[in-house]
Amino acid sequence: MTEVADLFNDLQKEFKYILPEHRFNHIRQRLSAITNDEKRKDVEEAFLFMQETGMLNTSTKPVVVAMIHGIRTQGEWHDNLKEIIESKSNAIVKPINFGFFDAVSFWLPIFTLFRWLKVRHITKEMRILRRDYPNHEVVIVAHSFGTFLTAKFLEKNIDFNIDRLLLCGSIVPASFNWNKLPNYPINGSAINDIGTKDLWPIFAKTSTFGYGDSGSFGFNTHTIEDRYHETGHSGFFTDELFENYWLPFILDGEIVKSPSTRNRTPKKYYLSLLSLFPGISLITLITLISFAIYYFIY
Repeated sequence: MTEVADLFNDLQKEFKYILPEHRFNHIRQRLSAITNDEKRKDVEEAFLFMQETGMLNTSTKPVVVAMIHGIRTQGEWHDNLKEIIESKSNAIVKPINFGFFDAVSFWLPIFTLFRWLKVRHITKEMRILRRDYPNHEVVIVAHSFGTFLTAKFLEKNIDFNIDRLLLCGSIVPASFNWNKLPNYPINGSAINDIGTKDLWPIFAKTSTFGYGDSGSFGFNTHTIEDRYHETGHSGFFTDELFENYWLPFILDGEIVKSPSTRNRTPKKYYLSLLSLFPGISLITLITLISFAIYYFIY
């Protein structure tokens, strides 16, 4: 019965990539590939038994993927990921574009209002997505500032449930309490992809307030899986990474281990030390400007 169990498990995974109307023919093709008549007969009888008893439940919910980009970009990687997902599955892929967000509005705390306007925009777009696809699994893929918007969206909209969450280049504070969110996906359904060469989350945390360095050091909690890749802040958007790591998770919820997680080298000590002081760069800059103004005036 090992062949039956293996084939059944394989089919459960493959069905995510196959339209429902094509699944019966796919089963027939898989069975016909078994050359040993006795084994094929045993497998066919087992499948017939499981189908008649309801054990063979091949129904799966369709998937809709929401992609949320970062600052100083219009999410050019959206097109590539969308093409790859739709070429290999019947999933619906939608870019959630909040428009161009400049670095000044990102960094200076006095522009916090602009951050919340972006959260409101994401909220509107996500609710439209849920309205149009009420029976789909919802998967969010977010990068950089998009991770911040996603965390705030989930925090402010606890009635909006999602099925899977994939963050990369995250600037969400490592102390963010995912467990307090009733709409947060169950354990094993959230990934935080980290670039071993990514320093921008550290700079985001130390140059202003409200952001974090989870995209450099991880969340370090069982609530979300930290996974490392040998790349920088925007180096996640390659066909190889999409197909080998993102696609299995987006479509099946499968977390593929990365060798970089095990083989990574620790970041420099001074970076770890620097990350202990949120907003230190901004405070230093304001202090220097104040001294300069005082010097020229007096």
